[in-house]
Amino acid sequence: MSRFEGLSERSRVLPPVIVGAGILLFTFAAQLVSTVIFYGTALVQGSGFQQGAFGAFVSPEYLLITIAYSAGVFAILWLFAPLTAALRLGGVITRSLLAVAGGAILMLLVTFAIGMQSWLAGANFFSNSLGPAADSFARDGGTAFLAALSSTLGQAVNVLPLTVLAVVLTWSWLVRHPAYQAERADAVEV
Repeated sequence: MSRFEGLSERSRVLPPVIVGAGILLFTFAAQLVSTVIFYGTALVQGSGFQQGAFGAFVSPEYLLITIAYSAGVFAILWLFAPLTAALRLGGVITRSLLAVAGGAILMLLVTFAIGMQSWLAGANFFSNSLGPAADSFARDGGTAFLAALSSTLGQAVNVLPLTVLAVVLTWSWLVRHPAYQAERADAVEV
């Protein structure tokens, strides 16, 4: 039996999908409510209608970072640390912390790529010497990496409780639904 044969089983894929989708939807809804409250209070305070208010509800960068985090959580729970009903609570929390780390790594990469957009837009690749481009990459890359690292650490701390809660609730659902686990056992025996 190959290591990759069990990756597409429904019982292995469904819990990470539930956790990843739950984190994505909750984070998106929280940002949307926060933005609506912000613009609602701006209207009530008399500053008037803000140009571009509807486009600022959820920025594309925020959405990209949230999707990257959810995809990282999904990938860790699917490929490296699957959830099963046989786990104890300590193992479930450990797996959720691994999922936070995986999501944070993807979030760091996406945040760094977003931060490097200005360098890509302003770099002169067609000069006789790549010296100025390399110097600007080192300068802008270092700044973008440190900004991405601090942003990622802050956001990872913010979504840590949400991720642990989502993983523990999904695990408790698996424990309470033995028919779902029996279906998995039948698939393994075949």
